[in-house]
Amino acid sequence: MKPILEVKHLRTQFKTDIGIVKAVDDVSFDLKKGEVLGIVGESGSGKTVMGMSIMGLLPIGKNVSVSGDVIFGNENLIEKKERYMRDIRGKKIAMIFQDPMTSLNPFLRISTQLIEIMRRHLDISKQDAKDRAIELLQLTGVPQPKQRVDDYPHQFSGGMRQRIMIAMAISCDPSLIIADEPTTALDVTIQAQVMELLHKLKDQLDTSIILITHDLGVVAGFCDRVHVMYSGKIVEKASTNELFEDPKHPYTKGLLKSIPRADSEIKGELYTIPGQPPLLVSLPDGCPFAPRCEFVRSECTVSYPPISNFSHERNVHCWLYGDDANE
Repeated sequence: MKPILEVKHLRTQFKTDIGIVKAVDDVSFDLKKGEVLGIVGESGSGKTVMGMSIMGLLPIGKNVSVSGDVIFGNENLIEKKERYMRDIRGKKIAMIFQDPMTSLNPFLRISTQLIEIMRRHLDISKQDAKDRAIELLQLTGVPQPKQRVDDYPHQFSGGMRQRIMIAMAISCDPSLIIADEPTTALDVTIQAQVMELLHKLKDQLDTSIILITHDLGVVAGFCDRVHVMYSGKIVEKASTNELFEDPKHPYTKGLLKSIPRADSEIKGELYTIPGQPPLLVSLPDGCPFAPRCEFVRSECTVSYPPISNFSHERNVHCWLYGDDANE
């Protein structure tokens, strides 16, 4: 089956006073219809910039460049002008942003913001749009939707604002949702509710989801496949079960070791990956994780590791494995 989204050799660079920041560096992946793909990594690994690049939300100009291919619906979105992207965003591809308080307009009622999207993309009246807005709030678990639809964002809690963001994202039944850290600012109970809601909506609407997060606990119970990003590159691809049962890349192993486990017999402080991520403006010639890696070899500092394939959808960039690690 043809993927709903194909990203090929995506590169996003920012020109700064101290050099070129390679925020996304030759990233390629695909997404199937109805699939949930997790993109994980530390802050600064390029996850959010990748999502913004796919959506065409970056201010392309002399200081910002995006290249590669983003194939959606047989069209390369990288080549499209802003007018075309406005027709795509919200209707066919929607994004749930990390902080709903800064993403929602504080001066506009929730009803106004929901109605605006539907009136822009759907051929419906203002009253029908408001009725659908109430239905969406009810669907996403906002209590008393008829009474609260005309409230302002500051009158809702963080968890409720995130539900409103989800309602906005699904208002036009998009075929792809990019969820950028949708549970970061929420407590554990609300996190679980939001993820359960997204999972239910995915099944109801048969929507594909890219989940951008640093929380591997969220990934474990929600995603079908996982891609691990480090310094603007995808360093490991695997199904969720394979990643948790047998991580390959030392960085992935470090991330998993840093997760608290209820069944762990190890007492004391949690494991932390030593060192700091490299500056994206001055990446080394070799593996960018080499200075922090406990398995580092001489070749790791000389050139970037080739891809090692374990199966069609299971691969890793690491010198610990051969050029073709068929297992």
